[in-house]
Amino acid sequence: MILDAVEVVRRDHGWDTRFHIAHVEYVHDDDLARFAQLQVVPDASPYLWFPSVMQESMAKQVSAETFERSWPLRRLMDSGALVSCGSDWPCAAPTPDPWTGLATLMTRSNPDPAVTGQLNADEALTVEQALAAFTRNPAQAMGLGEVTGMLRPGMSADFIVLDRDPFTSYPAQLHETAVLRTYFAGDLVYAGRG
Repeated sequence: MILDAVEVVRRDHGWDTRFHIAHVEYVHDDDLARFAQLQVVPDASPYLWFPSVMQESMAKQVSAETFERSWPLRRLMDSGALVSCGSDWPCAAPTPDPWTGLATLMTRSNPDPAVTGQLNADEALTVEQALAAFTRNPAQAMGLGEVTGMLRPGMSADFIVLDRDPFTSYPAQLHETAVLRTYFAGDLVYAGRG
């Protein structure tokens, strides 16, 4: 229904307005490609959907078929959609720290070893896709893709120094990542441990 409304706005008023749909928990297969076609950004908060009491409750509210298709981020990316992720803090997540969300995108698991299982493992993202969903894609979604979100000449030097390399780290341990330093526009704005 929302995509139908966006289609009417695009047809009648053009393409200047940015549209986002938050959470995108349940997307019908017929609508996956429409996100890219209509330039609608699916915004997700991975903290909401790893195996947990909340997801157990959600599974009781919808059909098994619908639940098995929940949070289709890989399929949205594969269809060309600009998937953007964030913490949804302070509403849903206990912290704005992105590393739990990044780990969840790649493992589809709860980082707490006491909670087992995966939620739709075939929707897991690669480390490159997960990092883009938390960096480059949100910048593009906000219209700042030429300013920030990547390290390139002429762009704002916004970057962090980590205690590990996310490209070589075990995905299930990424939630333990610590930021050692944060730079904004090339200036050091945070110095943590190490």
